[in-house]
Amino acid sequence: MCVGENCAPQAAQYVNAQLTVLHANAASCFKEHGNAQRSEDYFRYAHALYDFAYGKVARRRQTKAGYDTLFHATFDRPEIEFICNHDAVLRVRTNAGHYYVDSSDRITSPRSPTSDRVKELQNQDFEFRVSYDVRCASSTDLQVGGAPAMVRLITFDFPAAGAKYLFAAPSIEYNSDELVQYLHHYLNFLQNAGNHILYSLPNFEISRLPLLIDFTASGHAALTRGSCSELYGVHVDKINEQLRLTWTKAAIAMAIGASSVTDWKANSIAEYQVTRTLYQSDVRYHLKFGPPTVEAICSREAVLYLRLDKVLVFEEVGPEGAPTGVLDGWMIPVTVEVVLEQTTETRIRVNVNKIRVDRQLSEEHMTDDYATYRIGILDFVEREYLAVLESAGYLILHDTGRAASLSSVQLAMQRIDTTTITESFEEFTETTEASWSDVISGSDLQGFDQLSAVSQGSINSRFCQMHEAARRSQSWMSMLAKWSYEDYFSATFEPLTIYLLSNNRALLWVHLTEGYLRPLIDMKPSTEVEPYDFEDLRLAFEVRLDMLDGAAIEATSTEWYSNASASPMYKLHANQTDRILRYLCFNTSGAEFLYEYSQIDDLLHTTGSELIDKLQGIIYYLRQHYFPALVENGLHILYTTPLWSAPPVTPSYALTDVTFQVYSSVEATRYNWTQLPASTEPILAILGMTCNRPLPNHYLSYSTNWVARVNRGFSHGTVAISNRDQNVLDRLARINSLTSVIPVLVASDETDGSKLQLTTIAARQGGRVCSWKPERIQENSCIKYEWEYIVSMAHSHAGSGITNGAYSVTCATKNYVELPTVFRSGKLEIKVWGEVTVDINYKANSIEGTARGVAKWLAYINVHTDLYNGVKCDALDAVPIACENVEYRGNAPASNFLDIQNELKTQLPQSLDFREVVQGIRQYEGAWQACYPGINAYVLANPVFNYQGDLLFELRPHGQWNAAPSSRNKPTPQIPKDANSGVQYDGGTDDTQAEQKSEKPGDENGTASSEEEGGLES
Repeated sequence: MCVGENCAPQAAQYVNAQLTVLHANAASCFKEHGNAQRSEDYFRYAHALYDFAYGKVARRRQTKAGYDTLFHATFDRPEIEFICNHDAVLRVRTNAGHYYVDSSDRITSPRSPTSDRVKELQNQDFEFRVSYDVRCASSTDLQVGGAPAMVRLITFDFPAAGAKYLFAAPSIEYNSDELVQYLHHYLNFLQNAGNHILYSLPNFEISRLPLLIDFTASGHAALTRGSCSELYGVHVDKINEQLRLTWTKAAIAMAIGASSVTDWKANSIAEYQVTRTLYQSDVRYHLKFGPPTVEAICSREAVLYLRLDKVLVFEEVGPEGAPTGVLDGWMIPVTVEVVLEQTTETRIRVNVNKIRVDRQLSEEHMTDDYATYRIGILDFVEREYLAVLESAGYLILHDTGRAASLSSVQLAMQRIDTTTITESFEEFTETTEASWSDVISGSDLQGFDQLSAVSQGSINSRFCQMHEAARRSQSWMSMLAKWSYEDYFSATFEPLTIYLLSNNRALLWVHLTEGYLRPLIDMKPSTEVEPYDFEDLRLAFEVRLDMLDGAAIEATSTEWYSNASASPMYKLHANQTDRILRYLCFNTSGAEFLYEYSQIDDLLHTTGSELIDKLQGIIYYLRQHYFPALVENGLHILYTTPLWSAPPVTPSYALTDVTFQVYSSVEATRYNWTQLPASTEPILAILGMTCNRPLPNHYLSYSTNWVARVNRGFSHGTVAISNRDQNVLDRLARINSLTSVIPVLVASDETDGSKLQLTTIAARQGGRVCSWKPERIQENSCIKYEWEYIVSMAHSHAGSGITNGAYSVTCATKNYVELPTVFRSGKLEIKVWGEVTVDINYKANSIEGTARGVAKWLAYINVHTDLYNGVKCDALDAVPIACENVEYRGNAPASNFLDIQNELKTQLPQSLDFREVVQGIRQYEGAWQACYPGINAYVLANPVFNYQGDLLFELRPHGQWNAAPSSRNKPTPQIPKDANSGVQYDGGTDDTQAEQKSEKPGDENGTASSEEEGGLES
C-alpha cells in the first residue's frame, strides 16, 4: 500500500480479488463434486456464486424444451465498483440460462408447443446499487508486531430492500420486471450463503501510518451510475428548498442591516468577512455566497456546493479601503457525510468530522489572476468557515419541524383568506346557539369591568372594505390600493392582512398586485438603475401592537385628525374636556421582514445576489416610505377607545381605564402559528374599567374562546359587561323596595290604642338597596335571581270597647328575575315577576279565623336585534300590580281583620315603572362607544347572559365601513407627487356620502334620534 495516500483503489482490488477466488471455488464445487446436485440449500450455498435456480414448474406447464425452473443461470465472477463509503455497484453476468416471462402462479395454460414464454440468457450483464458498512474486528489475543491485529469487514446489503436495480446490458426486451425479481432472489440467496461479507485491506502494526481508505474520494467515475436523490428518505429538492430559505433569510438580514453588522457568524451562510489576515499576509476577503445546494452521493453522503457569488479582495488588513480584486461565479464542492438525529424533531446534520473540501482548481482558475487568492479562500473554507457554519447551526441540512412549518404556511394563509377576504364585511355569518354555548358557560371577566373581544376576521375584513373604498377614491385612503414613491417605486395593492400573536405582536402581510421598483445602490434609491417590473408579491412582516395616547398620534400621524374630523366618532368624542382618546395601532417602526411567510414567486426566477437586490429594494421602499405614509394618515390605527376622566351619567359603561392583550388558549408565535387549528385562533381583547376602578394587576387568563366559532365566514367578536356594571339587576332592584311590605302598629284614637297598618321599605327607608340573590341555573337555562323579604309580628287587644283577641301578621314579598343564558338569535327576553302575601291570624276564645291577601305582577323586557342596526329594547308600559280579593277562613267576622286588599292598593304603587330599566338597556343601542374600529363603529347584537350574570353581546359592523368619511379630498393630477411624503394618489370618486347615509338623521353616534329618546321617557 502507498504510505500516506488514499488506498481505496487497492482496497477495491482486494475485494474483487476475493470475489474472483470465491467464484472459482464455487465453479469447482459445482463441476467436480456430486453434492452440488443436491437440492438442499446448505449444499447449494457452496456454489451460489456460480449457479442458481429458482422456482419449480409443473411438468404439464413446462415448455416443449422441458425447462422445469422459473429461472436458472450460471454466472461469471461478480464485480464490485465502489461509489462512495456507503454504496457500491454490484455487477453480475450470466453466462447461460433461461427465465419464464410469467411466474408459475400465473401460468394456467398447458404445455405450449413453442417456447415463447421462456427466454434465453446469454452473456447478460446486470448492475445493482447496494449499500454496505465497514466494521472493524479487533483482536487483543492475536498480536502482530507487538500490537493488536485490526481486520476490516465489509458487509453488503444484497436483499431487495438494499439492492436497487440499475440497468442491464444488452437491454431486456421481455418482461424485465419479472427477470429483476428472479435476480433479487439470487442476491438474497447470496446473502444467505454468506457471500455478502468480504475483507478489506488488513491493518497490521509494522510501524507504519494508519491506513486511509476513502472510496468517496476516488469513486467519481461511478457517481453517474444509479444517481441517488434522497438523504435518509428526504428528497434533495426538499433539502435544497430549506437551504434556500435559510440562506435567503440570512441574506436579507445582511442586506437590510449590513452597515451595523458586528457578528458575521449569525448570517454566515449568506455573507462573511474575514476581518483579520488568514493564511496569506496582508490579504482579507469579503465573501458573498449564493444559496448552497446539496447533491446526494448516497443516502448518507452528499456534495455540499458552496456558491460564491462575489468575493471582494482587500490587500490591506484594515477595515478601510476599496477592494483590489473581485471574483464571482465560483462553486466550491464539499463532500460531507450526514447523520440522522431523532429527538422531538428529525434532523439531517453534517458530520463535522467527515468533511472534505475539493481543493482541485479548474485549469481556467489555475491560470487566471486570482489563483493565489482562490487557494487562500479554500484554506479559509477548510480551516475555519465550515466550523463557523456549524456553530451557527447552518450545517443542519433539513429539520422536519421547520419543514412542517413551511408546508403548512400556505394552508394557514388560505384559512385567513377564506374567512376574511372572500367574505363581504356586511355579509357576516349568523351565529348559532351551539357556537355560543362554550362562551356562555365558560366566560369569566376575572375582575375586569368590560371586554371587547375582536376576531381577526373582523380586523381583516375592515382592511378589505377600506381597500375597496380606496380603489374608488382619491382621498387619503387611496394609498391602500395604489401608491408610488417618486420615480423609484410604484405598486397596486390588495388589502392588508393581519394574524395576531400572543406576545402582543402580529404578522402583517402586504400584498403587491403589480408594479415596478428600482433596486438600491448602497442602500439608496437611484435612477441610474433600470426599473424592474414585478407582480403578485406577498410580503410578511412582524409588527408590534401598541396602545397610544392622543399626543403620540398627533406627533406621528399629522394627517390623522383632518382625515378623521368628519367621522361620527371624532365629532362625538374629540375635543371634549371630560374624555380623551386612546388608540390601538400596529407599530411599523421596527417591522421585521419574514421571508418564510412571504410569497415571492415572481422573483424566484432570479437567484443569488440579483434576487436579494430586488427583494431588498421592495423591503426598503415599504419600510422606509410606505409604512410611514400609512402612519402619517392614521391607517395603522386599528381601534379607538374613549376614556372618561370621571364616570358620566350615561353611558354607564363608559371606560375610565383601558388595556389590551392578544388572547388565546395556546400561545401563538411566529414559529408555531401555522400549526394551530382555527379553533385556537387568537383574538384581540380590549379590556376596560369603569367608575375609576383600577385595572387588575394580571392578564386575562384563558377561560373560553370569547368569540363564537362558526363553520363558514367569521364572527366579528363579543362584548362582555360585568354584572356589577351593566345595571340591569341594580335598576330592577328598585322594584324590591317598592313591593316589600312591612306590618306596623300605629296609634289610633278610634280604638284608644293602636291599629295594624301596612307600609313598604321604600316608604320607610327611602334609598335602601334591596339587592338580588342568585338562586340557581334553571332547567329552562336561565339564571334565577330572588328577592325574599318576610316580616312577622303579633299583638293582642283586651278591654272594653275594643275587639279583643290575639293577632299574628306575616307579610312576605318574593320577587324573581330570570336572565336567559341560552343564545336566541335576534331576541332576548327578561322575565320579572313578584308576589306579595299578607296573612293575618285572629283568635279570641272560641272565635278564630284567618285572612290572606295577595298582590301579583309580571313583566317581560324584550330586546330585539335588527340585522344591521343592532339591539333595540321594546318600550314597556306601566305594569299593573293586581291585588286579589281577600280569602277568609274560620268563624271570625271580616270586620275583625285589616282590609288587606285596600291596604295593599294604598301602599303598593298602582303599577311598576320600568322606564329606568328600559333606558338602561337602550344605552346599548346604536354605535358601541367603548371601542371604535378606526373611525368606524360597531353595534351590539344578540344579547345573552353568561353563567356569571355578565351581559354578552355579539359585535356587528355599524352602517357602511367601506367609505372614507373625510370630506377632505386631495385634488391631484393623474400621477401626482407629494413632495413631503412621496405619496401619490390615483383618481376615483369619494364615498363620503355613502358613509353619511348609513347614520340616522340628527344623531352623530348612530343611536336613536332625540325624538325617539323623548318618546321613551314620556
